[in-house]
Amino acid sequence: IPGVLQYIQRRQSGYYYRQRVPKLQQQRIGQREIVLSLHTSCPKAAFHRAAQVYVAVNEVLERPERMSQHGR
Repeated sequence: IPGVLQYIQRRQSGYYYRQRVPKLQQQRIGQREIVLSLHTSCPKAAFHRAAQVYVAVNEVLERPERMSQHGR
């Protein structure tokens, strides 16, 4: 997935996925950014896991606001 590298952050403890939440979505999501451990110190594994997280995170961000009001 093009552009996934921008969301991968290397820390001493391993790789993390970090993505800013758009301002219009921040109240619904309840945070300004999403930071998740990718549970690996291998760059190749981090890229593959980040691609999966990217898809999942963007599905949540693209959901209509009314869905969040029903606990979905």
